[in-house]
Amino acid sequence: MTTEANELLRPIHNRMPVIVRKELEELWLNPEEQGALMGVLKPYPAEEFPVSKLVNSPANDGPECIRRLDRPSYRFNTTLVQLKARSRSCSSALT
Repeated sequence: MTTEANELLRPIHNRMPVIVRKELEELWLNPEEQGALMGVLKPYPAEEFPVSKLVNSPANDGPECIRRLDRPSYRFNTTLVQLKARSRSCSSALT
């Protein structure tokens, strides 16, 4: 499922995947709450923060991929990524 892009992704594309917030998971999975689901189908708020360049390789798939660095340390080749969801894997965080 997709929704309109948030302000960070809008310059790249007009749509983005729907990301269900943790507190809305039960609502999302409840088949009797279909009418309330439209409130879930909103763009996830944009937030950027520095992370390790481990995210650049599909060989790396763990929480260290999206761990926020306290401050950019260009000595360690950091990169900025968008926080899309609390995830345990790099691939989930970047989709």
